[in-house]
Amino acid sequence: MLLIYICFAVIIFLIVLELCSRIYYKKRFKIKWISKNIGEYPFNKCVEKVAKPLYFRFKKNFKSRMLNINSYGMRGEELSENGKKKRIMIIGESIFFGSKLPKEKDLWKNYKLAEILKKKGIKNWEILNAGFPGYNAVQFYEWWKDTLKNLKPDILVFQCGGNDITQAYVFGDKWREGMPWPWEFILKQQRRSKWWQKILYRSCMYFIWRRKNITERKGFESRSGVVDFEKCRDVIFKYSTKIIKEAKNMGTNVILVSLGSAYDKENLDEDIPQLDAIQSNWRESLATTGIPMIDFFNKWWLKKYSKDMNCETLDLYEIFRKAPNRYEMFIDVFHLNKYGHELVARAIFNKITELNWW
Repeated sequence: MLLIYICFAVIIFLIVLELCSRIYYKKRFKIKWISKNIGEYPFNKCVEKVAKPLYFRFKKNFKSRMLNINSYGMRGEELSENGKKKRIMIIGESIFFGSKLPKEKDLWKNYKLAEILKKKGIKNWEILNAGFPGYNAVQFYEWWKDTLKNLKPDILVFQCGGNDITQAYVFGDKWREGMPWPWEFILKQQRRSKWWQKILYRSCMYFIWRRKNITERKGFESRSGVVDFEKCRDVIFKYSTKIIKEAKNMGTNVILVSLGSAYDKENLDEDIPQLDAIQSNWRESLATTGIPMIDFFNKWWLKKYSKDMNCETLDLYEIFRKAPNRYEMFIDVFHLNKYGHELVARAIFNKITELNWW
């Protein structure tokens, strides 16, 4: 009986400590506590090597509890036969693929956007997630040319360039057109936590302890030489132009979309606690690849390039900036949790509705 009382007292003590930790977290970081548990996708099992210039791709028809790939190498369920349903295709990087999201049902594509269409009574559409965490512009074009183009989407929502800019920074003067991430880097996207760690990541108390006692991980580091972002932009535009022209030639409506981010080029003092809660090394991220990426999408992708290509635009960066609960939508400074994916789904729906493309 005494042992039962002791166990009960310990449980009550831990609950009280967790509640106190969440109160402290709210006061310290100016944001409510959201679990830090992330999705750990089996990249060593679901990605395979192929010949260049694609280098690697998802294994077709791969199925797991957390990740499902269809016969076209895209995340999600199998497609209907060509011509049976209209299609909206989103080509994009890890943010649109849904990296780090623990539950596939919370992804913008698998449920969120489909739910909105159902509620609005918009039928006979299917949503294609052509997102890949790690692809650059050359790889996206190769995938488009080989597979995606044949699916003949009615609407193409297109984001590209983040990986190219990051690769140009990391590889420096050794960077070349179409140069992929090393195979080892792709596999390192698979985080491997033990079962007890996955439980602790849901605890605010553990987060506070970990933040105090464990040194933050290093971000991207430039390996050598001068970073030629101008040449990198030229390559992005070269291969993006091919995708857009080919899409438009077959009657596809195209929207260029930017990334949303937790930080800005210049962050207000009042925003710093929230950013600290999202990612401890956000300052390093901003100083290395963050500013070039924000500049690329805001100055080039959404303005000059969209005008040159006569494309519609969707500015997710500005949409996230205006969201009152912006800092509750991110896993890290770029990757989104379920609340962020829901905002993306609504933004895509609203834009297409505004254009009267349904």
